[in-house]
Amino acid sequence: MVPGPSEEDYLQRGQMPIYIPNYYRGAWREFPRTAGRSSQLFNTGTVSWVYRCVSEGLCGLRGDADGLCVRPNLPSWWDGAQVRRRFRGATFAIDIRRSADAHEVTVLQGGQPLPAGRVTGIREGETYELTVLVPKKQG
Repeated sequence: MVPGPSEEDYLQRGQMPIYIPNYYRGAWREFPRTAGRSSQLFNTGTVSWVYRCVSEGLCGLRGDADGLCVRPNLPSWWDGAQVRRRFRGATFAIDIRRSADAHEVTVLQGGQPLPAGRVTGIREGETYELTVLVPKKQG
């Protein structure tokens, strides 16, 4: 949904790269001049979905009835990521990194592994610092 990276793409879409539009027009056979043009509608829920995809999908931070599950899905070429997220009134500072020693995703709090990669007993106003070890890419 984000336009670019070429100037030709920016011109065809007519989309400024400072927001994510609701949709792009289709019908490229019937209306080739306007096909691919942005809706120019920035006031939609699209950005909320992108945030959710990044937060829950890429970073793997998903709340459930018991707490916050941490199961990142980083691209294989990423060495790591750092995330700060507010959840149930608490702040989570999370350092996700690839490790040759990790055989599976391991979530550590204070150096101790968390069962099932889940933080439970979350207290409002607290800050939770987590380290997440992700196996290095094989190959």
